[in-house]
Amino acid sequence: MERSVMFSYDEFSFKCAYFKPESSSEFDSLENQILLAGKLAGHDKKPWIAMTKNTFLASRSTPFSIKANTLSTLKNDYIFRLHELDKDTRYGSVNFSDAELSKKRRKVIALGESMGYQLGKWCDERQEKVLRDRASRRAAKRKAGAIAAVAVIIVVSIVIWVAVKYRAAEVAKVECLARINQADSVMNSGQPEEALDIYREADRNYDVIFYSESLKFEINNRIERASEQIIKDWIEKVTRLLLAHQPTEAKKLTQSLPANLILSEQMQSDIDILTKKIDYDLYKKANATMYELTDALFLNDGQLTDTQMNQLDEMLSFCPHHPGLLRIKKRATERKRAVYR
Repeated sequence: MERSVMFSYDEFSFKCAYFKPESSSEFDSLENQILLAGKLAGHDKKPWIAMTKNTFLASRSTPFSIKANTLSTLKNDYIFRLHELDKDTRYGSVNFSDAELSKKRRKVIALGESMGYQLGKWCDERQEKVLRDRASRRAAKRKAGAIAAVAVIIVVSIVIWVAVKYRAAEVAKVECLARINQADSVMNSGQPEEALDIYREADRNYDVIFYSESLKFEINNRIERASEQIIKDWIEKVTRLLLAHQPTEAKKLTQSLPANLILSEQMQSDIDILTKKIDYDLYKKANATMYELTDALFLNDGQLTDTQMNQLDEMLSFCPHHPGLLRIKKRATERKRAVYR
């Protein structure tokens, strides 16, 4: 087959292999023999012959994946040019007859056809999307104009309302600043949880429009700072407890954290990682407790001491669905009832 192949290169420099015209007689003779043999065996070999020839030519041509990558680049170039024309056309209609756009469109369609795709409709759809987007923006501008007119009326009403409420706002601002200063002092004395409560009280009680935006911004900043300090303290304490193999105490400390803390994504990620570590260590301790109490049951005729029962109850409070601990609880309880009968 190699001697019967010719090559050509298209405008994209892609190699295309095809059989020389004069090789058809040579192939016809061989194909007829294959068809005859297939017919005698009860098989139609025409599809196999066509597939074999196409596969051979494809193996000698530029790979389909390279063409696909080039096609993707050309399509992106076409879309980018459409966006440029849309951006540059402030009024009137977009010039879809633009020479550069037409050139890019022709390349997309030509390469698509060589790969078996019809991309003329795809190009038209991209143009239609540009038109829809422009129409949406024009409608949004008209709506914004109407809203602006209504906004003027609203603003005038608000100004009048604010003038009436100005005096009350001044008093509320002074009270809020006093709470903030109090919380700052508490925060600086090393009591972030108490400071957080005071900051939140200031945030809840201050609901005056005139100064709310600036003050609430300050309050939220302080709430976030107090929240992060609480978590830093928690991380330090929990880390020490885990190193001391005290996951139950670490879990209690975690459960006592204030609700609705304002935290950064990194801080929240640190909490999640450490919480998983606590749960993992708790499960390990639950297993160790199970083995310890199982031995105690065996040695004490199925009974547990009060201390061991308290130990069991504490672990079940953290791992209420642990099957081994539940079985021990059931057995110890039943044995205790039997003893007192």
